[in-house]
Amino acid sequence: MVVLGDVGRSPRMQYHALSIAARGGRAVIVGYVDSEVHPDIQANRLISILPIPTFPKYLQTNSKLL
Repeated sequence: MVVLGDVGRSPRMQYHALSIAARGGRAVIVGYVDSEVHPDIQANRLISILPIPTFPKYLQTNSKLL
């Protein structure tokens, strides 16, 4: 599953991953890892996190045109 933001601030996606793992499925969460992820996610061997690196500061902007 792909989180369009910070994984730690996406409880719904974390619960989806836990639900999949509880039924024996594997889940990979792709997203930014800027805050703490739920301990059950970190401890579950069926769930892995593929972190996306954040943009360098010089590429970040508040411009709505971009």
